[in-house]
Amino acid sequence: MKAIIIGNIISFFAMLCLVASCSARDREKMYRFQLYETVLCTVASLFFGSYSGLSTQFIAIYRNWKVYKKRYTFLDMILSAVLIVIIGLIVNNRGLIGLIPIVATIELTLCNYYLKNPNAIHFSILLNTAMWMVYSLFIFDFSSVAGQIISISAGIYSSYRVWRNNRQASLSA
Repeated sequence: MKAIIIGNIISFFAMLCLVASCSARDREKMYRFQLYETVLCTVASLFFGSYSGLSTQFIAIYRNWKVYKKRYTFLDMILSAVLIVIIGLIVNNRGLIGLIPIVATIELTLCNYYLKNPNAIHFSILLNTAMWMVYSLFIFDFSSVAGQIISISAGIYSSYRVWRNNRQASLSA
């Protein structure tokens, strides 16, 4: 029980980073906060005994660092995806539920390479957050669930703001 409480405390700070990422307007800020969030989630996964989550998050630190530094290549994407699947399946101790971190991390790994538009990136992060929210429920990471609900709400609002501003600009032109 003590480990779950510690994991939830760490996850709370990770979720603050996720909220900041979902609220960010530019790519650099989105990915900087994603990097911070991933590091904290990796540590929290230790306390939850979530080994597929831990392994995928650990690999995602490398991916997020490369994305943040704008050095994320096709080879990095392939290497990350292969490692996520192989290691995630090997260490999965949660059965079907343990596949969620693998799928979620693969989704973001591919989107980080292919998406350049901030709205598309927001949508990718929202989809990813929804998958992790389901997983968080199963591992009793309730602070993450609360943070993920806030992040999804903030991300939807931020995307709406960008869409509205783009629409007003195109109507004015």
